[in-house]
Amino acid sequence: MTEEPRSATTAERPEAPAPLWWLDGRLVSELPRLRAGCYTTGRYVAGRIRHETEVAARLVRDANALVGSELDRDRCLEAMRQIGEKSFGASAGIVRLDVARGADGILHLLGRGRSLGPPVDCWRAIVHSELHPGPRAPLGVKRARDRVLLRAAERAERFGVDEALLVGPDGCLIEGSHSNLFVRLADGTFVTPPISAGAVRGVAREILLENVPDTREERVSVDVLRAAREVVLANAVWGALPVVRIDGTTVGNGQPGPGAKRLALLLDTYA
Repeated sequence: MTEEPRSATTAERPEAPAPLWWLDGRLVSELPRLRAGCYTTGRYVAGRIRHETEVAARLVRDANALVGSELDRDRCLEAMRQIGEKSFGASAGIVRLDVARGADGILHLLGRGRSLGPPVDCWRAIVHSELHPGPRAPLGVKRARDRVLLRAAERAERFGVDEALLVGPDGCLIEGSHSNLFVRLADGTFVTPPISAGAVRGVAREILLENVPDTREERVSVDVLRAAREVVLANAVWGALPVVRIDGTTVGNGQPGPGAKRLALLLDTYA
């Protein structure tokens, strides 16, 4: 059985973000013409960003590789905190910060806050029909306006699920539209698709690889995905969430497993 597309009702949609953008320290209603750059997202809670050091460092790394900037990590952190404070005050939400050059070559920081939406403890996913383009230089960068990932996210929303998984030209899984994939094998170890296959070098992904001994990079075929004991999707905003259904088929026993709980706890510890 496969997931059926549906039309989301107004009640199902997250609340709309504020109509203003944060641009280089000020709020604006319109953005200048900008080239495609890179971005990062973080969860703003009580005046700080979860994993804020890693989130800012990732944006600096990606910006240096993609747009040739000399970006400062502290500048990124301060920008994300400002956006969070102006958007949410004492509450919580998602902060996105982009780095892009204008038509004149000047580097800009721009960002926006959006609602977290309703809390969830597990996800449902589909395998997207459009192929992931595979590796692109520079590797691992979180690119803004990535059309394949945007279309995958739109398809997930249309089908009423939480995430769309993308397969590369070689038939192996690469990533979700806004998350990294972890698959628990029969021997209990976790594998995640390698950066060399085209995956984004996500913040949560790097923390898990560095701190969970039985986690490694390895190509993940569709057959391996279907036979997995557990499937977990991870990002810096949501942490590590178990996937309980893929294309309408139950994963494992259909309940969050111990592996997913262990990954989630580790990310919470490092937040």
